[in-house]
Amino acid sequence: YENVYPKDYNTTKEAKEGINQYIEIYNSQRIHSSIDYKTPDMVYYNLSDKCLTLKLKIC
Repeated sequence: YENVYPKDYNTTKEAKEGINQYIEIYNSQRIHSSIDYKTPDMVYYNLSDKCLTLKLKIC
């Protein structure tokens, strides 16, 4: 949210890059209380909590 709104982008390309970056962070780094304090990627890919500690890079 904080990377997308309120934010002024100079070009469409900048806007797309900013939104894509936000989606990546939202899905892979931000935990959500509604899914047992896991990230959406952890739930979707059935990753363990250990992967969160390892920053999802080697899982």
